[in-house]
Amino acid sequence: MVQKKETITLLMYSASQSIHRKKIQILISELGPEINLCLSDSSSGFAGMVESSLYGQVILLVLLENEDDHMEIQGLKKILDGHHVILILPDTGDAVMARGMSLYPRYMSYLKDDYHDVYGVLEKMIAKIRDQKKGEDDGRNH
Repeated sequence: MVQKKETITLLMYSASQSIHRKKIQILISELGPEINLCLSDSSSGFAGMVESSLYGQVILLVLLENEDDHMEIQGLKKILDGHHVILILPDTGDAVMARGMSLYPRYMSYLKDDYHDVYGVLEKMIAKIRDQKKGEDDGRNH
């Protein structure tokens, strides 16, 4: 019997409809139909999505394209704590990287032409969540 893969929720924050956001959305779609992408362009909307999600069962992708985005998301530090966070920063400057690290992301990248590194990290995070869910299901069946 072939088991259907469970849906994995990926919550994405991106304040603007930029080429970077579009590139990342295309990569996410390549992960498969079982990835449920929920996108927010406001920090308050994103915070609401994170707070209503199951802890440890979602992946958060935060795309920060400028200083304003970065300052806006800093207010969500407590909400992001402990989640699987992928953070994409506007550049690799020391101050930007330091603020990014203060959010304790699982992975950090920066704006560029190619996001295959992010794709690889997403694949690993998805596999880990599936393994955790499978372990929980196996524990219930015994």
